[in-house]
Amino acid sequence: MSPASIQPRDPALPEALSLIQQRDAYLNSIYPPDSHHQMSKAVLMQTHIQFLNVGKKHR
Repeated sequence: MSPASIQPRDPALPEALSLIQQRDAYLNSIYPPDSHHQMSKAVLMQTHIQFLNVGKKHR
């Protein structure tokens, strides 16, 4: 198993937005709207929110 790296990430980056959209679509498909609470890009970009990315550690 490859080691993982956890890094702060800008939620406005295209890769992050794509992941957020995929998550939202998945949650919308399995839960009624009042059962999940999605955060918008604007909320995720606030200074008191830390958006993290987990990925494979590059050697």
